[in-house]
Amino acid sequence: MITKLPILASGRPVIASVDRGSDTWNLIQRANCGLWVEPENPQALAEAILRLYQAGSYRAQLGANGRAYVVQYHSREAAAREFHRLLCALVPEEKVSSKETTAHG
Repeated sequence: MITKLPILASGRPVIASVDRGSDTWNLIQRANCGLWVEPENPQALAEAILRLYQAGSYRAQLGANGRAYVVQYHSREAAAREFHRLLCALVPEEKVSSKETTAHG
């Protein structure tokens, strides 16, 4: 999935020819960032391309959704928030508070 994140971060919608339930399919569903079609279905792929081509605001919204997903869940800030959450879950708050008091007092 890591290789797909820069594509989403670009703010462009995606069209993927993938199997339902695949990692890419799940990512598109979670991020609401594009369209998917069954593999080896050129007619469906052409229709998806035309759909996005003809619907500028929809195309822009899907691209914005992909960018927002990357920022919310895969940015440095998101990683720092998750790291902080995990550290806080490992150390009881009363120990952190008592150490801060000892260090400053």
